Order: sequence, then structure tokens, then C-alpha cells
Amino acid sequence: MSMNSSSARRRAPQGAICSPLLANVALDGLADLLASRFPYPGRRTRPYFGYIRYADNLVVTSPDKGRLEAAVPVIQEWLAERGLELNADKTRIVPIDDGFNFLGFHLRRYKGTLLIKPQKEKVLAKLTDIRAWLRMHIHAKQEEIIAHLNQTLRGWSLYYRHVASSKVYAYVDHRLFRMLWTWARRRHPHKPAK
Repeated sequence: MSMNSSSARRRAPQGAICSPLLANVALDGLADLLASRFPYPGRRTRPYFGYIRYADNLVVTSPDKGRLEAAVPVIQEWLAERGLELNADKTRIVPIDDGFNFLGFHLRRYKGTLLIKPQKEKVLAKLTDIRAWLRMHIHAKQEEIIAHLNQTLRGWSLYYRHVASSKVYAYVDHRLFRMLWTWARRRHPHKPAK
């Protein structure tokens, strides 16, 4: 089971340079709180919850749904003391077999194996951005198009290279070819397809 959330309201504006730093400082200590309030049953020394945070996004994992549901009010109370709150729209408790999105990735367990893929909505949004950019630059030279796409796609593909993304890359490659084909036909309407 996992709880995926993002703290919504804080004093620094979202997107500001200091926002991730302030969020990391504010969220420091939450893992220790969970370990002290919910000790692992038995004599084991490992923590009962998994906890991952990045800036103001966090995921708390547990093998027991009941303990995770009991931890939500503790987390809310702890955040309230710091002037933060969980985003009600993004906070949810889901089985890992159903999967969840975190930082542009989709994490899900398939037949006992955790599989991490690029998030579908983020992939489609990137393709939409590229299509819109190509439509705005119908009369641009091929060199400009190539330079822009190389820079954009290099950064995007490097972000997802460490996860199971080969099928997504093939899909993006196909869609990108179709977009460039359409761009070329618009740019040269009187040239034959060959």
C-alpha cells in the first residue's frame, strides 16, 4: 500500500527557487516521527513505513493498509504544526498493484515485480507541446527544427532512461515521425511525397 501526496499550501510561491529547499527543511523529521509512533511489530529493527520525498512531494509505503490509514492523521497533525497541509486532491491510499504516479513516473507491481514507467499523461503532454511548437514554426528551417527537437528530446529521454521506457520511446518515435512528416508536407505542399 502507498500514500501519495503533495503539500499544497506554503508561504513560498510554487516554482520559486527556494520552494524545494523550504519543503525539504519542513518535511525533515517525518520519517523519524513515523518510526517512533508506529514501531515495527516484533523484534526487527527496520522501520514499518517506507518514506520518499522530493521537494514538496512525498510517498509513504506500508504493507498494512490499516496502519497507513492510521498514519494519515499523524502526518496531517505534524504538517499543521509547520503551516503545511496535505493536498486533498492528490492524497490517496492505493494498493501497489493498482499503481500510482510520482514525479512523472508510474509505479505499479505486475505479477510480483515492481515496474516503473513514464507517466502516460506526461508523455502525451510532451507530444502535445512538440506538436504545438511545430505548428508555430511552419516556416522554420530544418536546422532550427532539428536543433530544438534534439535539445528537448535529449533532456526528456535522459530523465526516463533509468526505468522501463523502451515501449514509450518507440511510441514517441513513431508519433514524432508523423508530426515531422506533417510539418514537411505543410512546408513543401507542392513537392511529391517521395
